[in-house]
Amino acid sequence: MTDTINKLISEIESEPLSLEEEKKLINIYQNKLDGWFEAKTKVIHSCLLYVVKCANEYSICQDKVEDLISEGSIGLMEALDKFDHTKIIVTGK
Repeated sequence: MTDTINKLISEIESEPLSLEEEKKLINIYQNKLDGWFEAKTKVIHSCLLYVVKCANEYSICQDKVEDLISEGSIGLMEALDKFDHTKIIVTGK
């Protein structure tokens, strides 16, 4: 991994959200309840490490990793707007 990617990974300090936490935050964001912007930020931050790791893995050229991270971040924001948390099916533990 390049220094840029290592730096990004070390700067991301968010823990994965539990399913219940994620549902609650998405509901707050989608219904624009009090704290909706903070809820959106927390959900996106909880997924950023995954985006960085995927961008690094799928990038053919290290110069393009930052572009993939940007696209992945935009994709996260768009997905959050369209996500329907009522359709989550939990199977097993």
